[in-house]
Amino acid sequence: MSLRIVKPGPLASLQDLGRNGYQRFGVIASGALDEWSHRVANLLAGNADDQATLEITLIGPSIVFERATLLCLCGADLSPQIAQRPVPMNRPVLVRAGSQLDFGGRVSGCRSYLAVHGGFAVDPVMGSRSTYLRAGFGGYKGRALRKGDLLDVGIGDPMRHYPGLGAALEVSGESFVFFAESRFAPVAHPGTGIAHPSPGVATPIRAF
Repeated sequence: MSLRIVKPGPLASLQDLGRNGYQRFGVIASGALDEWSHRVANLLAGNADDQATLEITLIGPSIVFERATLLCLCGADLSPQIAQRPVPMNRPVLVRAGSQLDFGGRVSGCRSYLAVHGGFAVDPVMGSRSTYLRAGFGGYKGRALRKGDLLDVGIGDPMRHYPGLGAALEVSGESFVFFAESRFAPVAHPGTGIAHPSPGVATPIRAF
């Protein structure tokens, strides 16, 4: 187990790009409501865009990372922080084992998306890891997260994507490190104002 839920928040559930092809049987698509933020969070965390992310609504949970984890937060700014230090949005962030991610007040938006490198290790149901809350299946036990839940993270190699982060974490001795400017910088998506990844940006490292 690598993520432990200390405080769940009002509604946090695993979502992906949706459960398509079963609507004729009365099964809704589910999936991330802010698909763009979901995709960007996954890409910055080094995942395929169809991996599940944690969709967080209005008030964030408190999460302890039981092993070093590469994560990314996109979408609503709910004042994420580790050890009372702000965690940047739209950036790959490597957190040390034992670190606790908390959220403060809402700054903007409604739903924030947390992606972890390797993805959340839950079994797909009808081809999707999305949570169908009313029917009680998919995601993590078919429900929103609760206090004490333990979430597995899939096997991955974050250093292959961001080789400087691991060294910076060890040298700094801090709780987390991140790229001050992401390799995929957020740029306004034409016609929507929603951020999307744009490659080719310099990636200096900053530690907190």
